[in-house]
Amino acid sequence: MAEIPVRFELDTIAASLPILQAAARTSIPLNAFIEEGGSWRPLVPGERWGAPGRTVRIRIPLRVPDGWDGDIVLHAVLGIEGDLTGPEALAYLDGVPFQGLDRYHHDLLLTGHVAPGSEHEVMLEAYSSLLPEPPILTALTLQHIQPEADALYHDVRVLLEVVPTLPAISLDRAQLTNDLVDAYRAIDLRRPGSDAYLASVRSARAILRRAFERPQGPEPSIVAVGHAHIDLAWLWPVSQTRRKAARTFSTVLRLMERYPDFRFVASQPALYRMLKEDEPKLYAQVLDRIREGRWEPIGATWVEMDTNLAGAEALVRQFLFGKRFFRQELGVDPRVAWLPDTFGYSTALPQIMRGAGVDSFMTTKISWNEYNRLPYDTFHWHGLDGTPVLAHMVTAPMVPSEEDDSHLTHAYTYNAMFTPADLAGEWAAYREKRLNHELLYLFGYGDGGGGPTATMLETARRLKHLAGFPRVEQSSAEQFFRGLNDRLEGSEDLPRWIGELYLEYHRGTYTSQAWIKRANRQAEILYREAELWSSWAGGDRATRQTAMNIGWEALLFHQFHDILPGSSIGQVYADARRAYPEIMARGEQIRDASLASLEEGIARDADSVILWNPAPFDREEPVEVCSAVPLPRTQAAGDNRYLIPARIPAHGYTTLPLSAIVAGGSDLTVAHDHLENRFFRIELAEDGTIRSLVDKRVGRELIAPGAAANVLIAFEDRPLAFDAWDIQIDYQAKPYPITDLDSRRVVEEGPLRGAVELVRRYGESTIRQRVVLYRDVARIDFPTEIDWHEHQTLLKASFPVAINAQRATYDIQFGNVERPAHWNTSWDWARFEVPAHKWADISEGDYGVSLLNDSKYGYDVKGNVLRLTLLKSAVSPDPEADQGLHRFAYALFPHTGDWRAGETVRQAYLFNMRATGRAAAPRSGPMPAQASFVRTDRPGLVIETVKPAENGDGIVVRVYDAYNTRGTGVLEFAHAIVSAEETNLLEEPIGPAEFEGTTLTIPVRPYGIATYRVRLS
Repeated sequence: MAEIPVRFELDTIAASLPILQAAARTSIPLNAFIEEGGSWRPLVPGERWGAPGRTVRIRIPLRVPDGWDGDIVLHAVLGIEGDLTGPEALAYLDGVPFQGLDRYHHDLLLTGHVAPGSEHEVMLEAYSSLLPEPPILTALTLQHIQPEADALYHDVRVLLEVVPTLPAISLDRAQLTNDLVDAYRAIDLRRPGSDAYLASVRSARAILRRAFERPQGPEPSIVAVGHAHIDLAWLWPVSQTRRKAARTFSTVLRLMERYPDFRFVASQPALYRMLKEDEPKLYAQVLDRIREGRWEPIGATWVEMDTNLAGAEALVRQFLFGKRFFRQELGVDPRVAWLPDTFGYSTALPQIMRGAGVDSFMTTKISWNEYNRLPYDTFHWHGLDGTPVLAHMVTAPMVPSEEDDSHLTHAYTYNAMFTPADLAGEWAAYREKRLNHELLYLFGYGDGGGGPTATMLETARRLKHLAGFPRVEQSSAEQFFRGLNDRLEGSEDLPRWIGELYLEYHRGTYTSQAWIKRANRQAEILYREAELWSSWAGGDRATRQTAMNIGWEALLFHQFHDILPGSSIGQVYADARRAYPEIMARGEQIRDASLASLEEGIARDADSVILWNPAPFDREEPVEVCSAVPLPRTQAAGDNRYLIPARIPAHGYTTLPLSAIVAGGSDLTVAHDHLENRFFRIELAEDGTIRSLVDKRVGRELIAPGAAANVLIAFEDRPLAFDAWDIQIDYQAKPYPITDLDSRRVVEEGPLRGAVELVRRYGESTIRQRVVLYRDVARIDFPTEIDWHEHQTLLKASFPVAINAQRATYDIQFGNVERPAHWNTSWDWARFEVPAHKWADISEGDYGVSLLNDSKYGYDVKGNVLRLTLLKSAVSPDPEADQGLHRFAYALFPHTGDWRAGETVRQAYLFNMRATGRAAAPRSGPMPAQASFVRTDRPGLVIETVKPAENGDGIVVRVYDAYNTRGTGVLEFAHAIVSAEETNLLEEPIGPAEFEGTTLTIPVRPYGIATYRVRLS
C-alpha cells in the first residue's frame, strides 16, 4: 500500500466524527403538545413556541420500544445555542422533577428510569428566552444509544483533541497518532450501525486500548471539579434563577447516576434555599449526594457578593449566614472563599475570612485585568492588617465565546469545557510550576447555569492516565486546597500579594444603577441602628434578631455581584425596588419598637424631645426633629420640623425639655454669592461654582489657583464593551462642565444652618443642589436632587484643591487604603477610577481635605483634583439605567493635620448616621436624662457593630482600629458587665476578656477587627 501522509489521514478521521456519533444512536420521532389558553395543541419540530420572558408547559408522551435495553435518552433541542437568556426547561418525568434541558444539554438521561415497553409522560416547564423572536423547537426524538459504538466515538474524539496539545518532537504524540490511524483503518464505515460496523468497532477499540493503557510518566496533576456558576440575577430575573437552580442541579443529579467518578461543587446557600423551597424532592437527592461525598457545597458566603460595595458588617454577615446554613442544613463547614466572578476584592477580606474559619481563596476574575497581569497564580494574600490566606487562581484559558474583548489575552475562566486544549492550556499558563504541580480545574457551563455535559464527562474518563498528558482526576475542591496548604506550608518561596486585589476592569460598577447603591447604604445603616437599640432595649432580643435576620438575608442577596453593581437587566431592578421597602420596613419596625421601649424608661420632668445618636462617636451639631408643638426659639425647617442644637453621646441619647431648647445667636451669614461662618468663607462664582473657599482657622485658600470647585462635569461614556460595567480611560478627553445656572436663591439663613440653592439644567435633566453651611460644624454639605434623563453620560463632582499630595486615602470596610494620586506607571493609571465607601482624602503634612458621601462608591484622584462619581446611565443591559429622580448628598470636610488628626473617620460616620428626635411626654423612669450604651474614647477605635448575640445569649460588640495603631482600648457600657469573652466572627468563643464594672479593656492591633460577647446586668 502506498504511504499516506498521516496528517491528512488525521483530518479524515476528524471529518468522520459526526458519522461515528450518529452511528451510535437509533432515533424515533416523538409528538409534543403545548398548552395555550387552557387547552393543548400539537407542537412539531421547526415550529416556534413561547414568547419573550414567558414560561409554558409542553407535554411529551412516549413509549420505550421493546428490545431497547441500553442507554436511552429523550433528545430535545429547544432553540439555538448561545443565548444566555434561554431557552431552558425543567423536565418532569411522570410528574416528578427530573432534569434540566438548556442550550447545551439536549439529552434527558432516561436510563435506569424507564424500561423497554414502558409508557411515560415528560412534561416540560419551558422558559423561552428574552429574545424578541420565540425559539424554534429544532429536534424531538427518543434515542437508543449503542454503548460500544458511543464509546468509540468518544475515544477517537478525545485522542484527536489530545494530539495537537503534545510537542511535535514528543514520542507520545507519535504513538497516539499511530494508534488513531490504526484504529480508524479497522473501522468499517460502509454501513454505519450494521453488524459489520459494530464488529469493527470492537476491533478499533481494542487497538485504542493501548493508548489508554500506556504507562504514564511523572506528569503534572489536575483536579477536575464540575461547576455551574449561576448568577443570581443578570440577564434574567430572580424568578428565573430559582428555576435555573432546579434545572442545573437536576441535570447534575442525572449525570451522577451515569458517571460514578463525577464530582460537583456548588456555592451560594441562597441557591440551596431556593431549591429546598421550590423542589424539595430534588433537594433531598442533593442531600444524598452531599452525604455520599460527590456533591460539594463550597464558598462559605450566603451569595457570591460584590466585595467593593458591601459594607463591613454585611461582609461579616455573608460569612455568618453562609457558614450557618452549610453547617446546619448541609452538614459541611467550607474553608474556601469561592468568588470566581466578583469584580475585585477588598483588602479587608483576608482578615474577615480568617475570622470566619476560612483559610483559602479561589478566583479567576483578576486575570481579566485590562493593562497589567497579576504576577502570581498561587500566592499568600495579605490583607489590610497583615492577615494571610492562601489564594489560588484557576488558570483555564478563556474560551472563544467569552473572549469578546480583545484585551483578554491572559484571562482565565471558571467555565472550562473539559477539552484537552483547555487542560493543557491551564498547565501552560500556570506560573508557580516550581512550587506546585497540582492545579484545580472547573468545568461546566456557567453564568446562566447548566453545568457539565455528558461529553465533558466522557472526556474525563479518557484523560485519567494518558501518557504525555497531565494526570486528570475528578476530586474535591476542598481537598485540593487542603493539599495545597499542606504542600506550601512554610515555603519561603511562595509569593505574597499585599493589599487589595484591584480589578482593572468593570470600574463602572461602583456607580451604575445609583438608586440601588443608595438603598443598600441606607439599609445597612438602618439595620446597624435597629440592632444597636434592640441590644439596649433588652427583653426578647433573640426573637427580634430572628426577625432582623430575615431582612438581612434579603439585603445580603441583593449584594450579589450582578445586582448591587448595577449590571443586570431592568426587570432585576424593578423587582429590587419592590424588595427594598420590605427590607427597610422590617428594620424600621424593630428600631422604632426598641426606641419606644427604651423611652419608657427615661425619666423626664416636662414635655421633652429625646435625641438619639446611632453613630459610634459623640456629636455636637443641629438635629432636625418633628414637633407638633411649635419651637419658636429654634430654626424652622418647614412642616412642623425644627432644627435644634444638640450634644449627644455616642450610641446614646440626650433629653431636652422643650422649654429649654434655644438656638442662640449666630455669626452665620448667607447671601446668593457667599456663605460664611466661624470656620469658612465661601464665594460663589456667577455660575454657582465655588471660586474661593478660605479656612479662617488657618487663613488658607483651599481652591487651587485659577480653578473652581464643586464643578459638575458630564462626560461621554461609551465603553467598548460591557456598558454598565465599564468606564474607558479616555472618557476624560471629552468633559462638558455644567455651568448653565437656571436660578440661585437663599433658602436658609440660620441661625444654625444656612443654604443657597442652585438649579441647573443639562440636556433633558434638572439638577437642584444646595450649598449648606452650619454655625457649629466645620463641614460644607451639598444635598443634591437630580432628575436625570441622559444616556451613556458619566456625571462627576470635581474639587481642585490647593493640596500637595502624592497619595490619597480611601475609606473601605474596617479601615482605609492608600492609592497613588499620580499616573507614574501603568499600575497607577490603571486605577483611574477606584472604589471607596464613606470618604476619600488628600492631605499634606499639616492640612488636608476629605470628600464625604452618603451613598456613592466611585472616586478618582489625580494630582490635587478630588472627584466623586455621581451617575453613569448606561444603556445595556438596562436601557433605562439611572433614569429619573436621585437624592443624595456629599460634603467637603477641610481639616488641620492629616485625616487622622482631622477626625475624618468620625465626621464620615456622623454624616452617614444621622441623629433623630422624638417628642416625649413627662414620665418617671430608672434611666438618666443622658446616656451612652457603649463608647470608647480611644482615637481610631471604631465600634462598628452592636447586636444581640445570634443564640440570644448576651450582646455582641465588634470593633476595629481605623488608624493603623496598636495598644489598649476601653469599651465603657451603660450597665455593669457580668461576663465577657472574645469570639470569632461566627460568634464562637476564643477566650475570656478582661473587664471590671462597666469597663471592658481590650488589646488593639493595627487595622485589627475584634469581636466580644458581653453579658450585662
